[in-house]
Amino acid sequence: MIDPVTPGLIVAASFTSAFVVMFQQEQMARRFIRGAFGKFLSPLIVDRLERDPGLLRLEGEEREITALFSDIRDFTTISERLGPPQVTTLLNQYFTPMTRIVTEHEGLVDKYMGDALAAMWNAPVDIDDHAGQACRAALAMLRTLEILNARWRADASLRIPAVRIGIGLHTAVARVGNFGSEDHLQYSMIGDMVNLTARLEEATKEFGAPIIISSETRARAPGFATVDLGEITVKGRSEPTSIYALVGDESVAGSSDFARLQAALECGLKAMRAKEYRAALEHFRDAGAGDAFGMETMLMNLKEKATAALVD
Repeated sequence: MIDPVTPGLIVAASFTSAFVVMFQQEQMARRFIRGAFGKFLSPLIVDRLERDPGLLRLEGEEREITALFSDIRDFTTISERLGPPQVTTLLNQYFTPMTRIVTEHEGLVDKYMGDALAAMWNAPVDIDDHAGQACRAALAMLRTLEILNARWRADASLRIPAVRIGIGLHTAVARVGNFGSEDHLQYSMIGDMVNLTARLEEATKEFGAPIIISSETRARAPGFATVDLGEITVKGRSEPTSIYALVGDESVAGSSDFARLQAALECGLKAMRAKEYRAALEHFRDAGAGDAFGMETMLMNLKEKATAALVD
């Protein structure tokens, strides 16, 4: 009277259909994550997101991140000396290793803006020591730039001066998630801390320091070699921001040569703020050339400012 086969077949067919749909949805989610982040995140982090897509909150969330902004100095002047194909080649050769440095240090490349690069750490997934990883990435970018400059000097078609970059780092809470339009969304960061990071990168031009970090980043990466640059008030903010020049990693911080440089620079900067320009100049001379730490441009600028103030 009762067919025992048909109900079983119906249940099996329903289960199979549901399994196929769920599998397709999972594959679509994996393809989305791989397509959106595969080129801009460490493969290990992408694997974590694929295994647990719940870690990725595309609707946006508030979380502490460390942001990085970098920019090529005098790029307009460089572009005027080169044709469009050469500019394209130069940028591709520059951005390729810089992007790899960010991903190798567990960061996410946010965007490219002409010759500028923006990146963040601790989003979309938690990264231990995200401020320290960002600092190591910034220092690695400077070392890589030296290698690139040597290659470009050997290229007769690129008759350009040595390329220099400025990098700003800041750690604070930002809004991260999918932003854009209904037709095009991009995982990115927004907020006051992002604007401040961009201002810190701009401040590297004034100070001549290749990397400037905020006091918040320094507090979360205390073992690095830094020089206290005092306070600045950036455009759009009424409160001053304490900033530091990032000079090296933990091994540099423990060296006697850096201790001498740090003491001389910080004493000289304090003397400059007190308008004691002669004393400041003596301190800057005591610091040496600064070549070993990539601070030669900053020292030269400071000596020129102190000398000009004495003449006035």
